[in-house]
Order: sequence, then C-alpha cells, then structure tokens
Amino acid sequence: MKKALILLVLVFWLGAFYAQRQLQFYHGRQHFEGSLNHLPSGEALKIFSLGYREITADFLWLSAIQYLGGRDSWPPEDRTFYDLLDRVTTLDPLYEFVYHAGGVCLSKYGQQYDLSIKLLQKGINQLGDGLKKSKFGWWLPFLIGYDYFFYRGDYKNGARYMMIAAQLPGSPRYLPGLTATLLKDAGDPQKGIAFLEKLRGEARDEMTRLYFDDAIQRKKKELLEKETPGAGRDKN
Repeated sequence: MKKALILLVLVFWLGAFYAQRQLQFYHGRQHFEGSLNHLPSGEALKIFSLGYREITADFLWLSAIQYLGGRDSWPPEDRTFYDLLDRVTTLDPLYEFVYHAGGVCLSKYGQQYDLSIKLLQKGINQLGDGLKKSKFGWWLPFLIGYDYFFYRGDYKNGARYMMIAAQLPGSPRYLPGLTATLLKDAGDPQKGIAFLEKLRGEARDEMTRLYFDDAIQRKKKELLEKETPGAGRDKN
C-alpha cells in the first residue's frame, strides 16, 4: 500500500510537470524552456522521486530531447540543456548513453566544449570500472580527447584521453596509431579528415555519424581555405 501511494505521488508530480510542458503548444516554446530552468536540483529530485529515480531520469531525458527540438544552435551562455543532463545523470549515474549523446550534442549544437568535457568526465567518474564492461565505454574518454584535439587545440590532453580510450574493450585497434599521427601532424587538416572519416565508420548511432559529418565538413573547409587563401570569405 505504501509503495502504491509513493508511486501515485510520483506519477502526479510528473503528470503536473508534463501538463505544464504541454503549455508550449499554446503559449510558445519560451514558456516551456522557462519551466525547465525552475526544476529542483538533481540532489533534490533524488528525494522527490521517492525511490523512482530511473523513471524520473527517463522523463527528464525526454524533456532534454524535446528541448533540442529542431534547433541548430543556442547561445553559449545557455546552460539549460547541460543542467537537464546533469540532473538526469545525478538521478541515474549509470545512464551511459546520456553521457555519450549529451557530450556530442553540447559540442555539435551548443559549441559548449567545456560543458561537453565536464559531462563526459562525470560519466567516466560515475561508471568507473563499468566502462571496461561496456561495449561502447571507450567513447566517453575518446569524445573528451576529441574535444581537446579538434576544438581546444590541446593536443597533449587530447592524446592522453584518446590513449585511455584505446585501452578499453571495443575501441578500434588503429586508435593508438592514429593518435600518434595526430600528435605528429597536429594542425594538419588533411590528417584530421582521414582520422574523422575512420571514426565515422565506428560511430554507434546516427547522431554520432552526423556529428562526425559536420566535423569533416569543417575540416574540408579549413583545408580549402589553407590551399586557397580567401576562399572562405564572403564576397561583397
């Protein structure tokens, strides 16, 4: 009886939030996004969820996906998406896919590379030895290395995390060699393109493949501008 009552309270709480979320269809997306910014902290949600943390985490993950919607980017100072994922992974620390997908989206759509690294590092810390038991666990340190290499220009940290990824089960056998090549030819767009094309073939889902497609196009543009000065500038 007690468990049924707890579940009823949780369903009521989630239902109330869902009803508020539906107001976006009548009062605009801004209302929906504003409601997300007034959610309790992850630690508070652990208490409010009354033992149903995974259900609440799933609900917030769906809200995060809805927040992304059809947007291509958002202001650098907007932490809404990251804060949602932080709550999700506080409620369910072993939700591996959220770390992976969230890290990709924070980089691709938000250009929030530091937050991407922060979320992915949280995943590594929370999963611990569980990374060795997961087929895709190597992606978490790899994506941190990728952020450092391609977006931060920090080749030392990039190589360090990629080598951590290379030691985990399921990682590509060529990863150590490619990491060494990247270090040797740091800043060479052509080497970067070849590296990214190999990684695209290893991607675990369509979202990650699109992530690498975008990165490949950026590198090709960079190469074109290097070979043809002024090619990337707008013509007046």
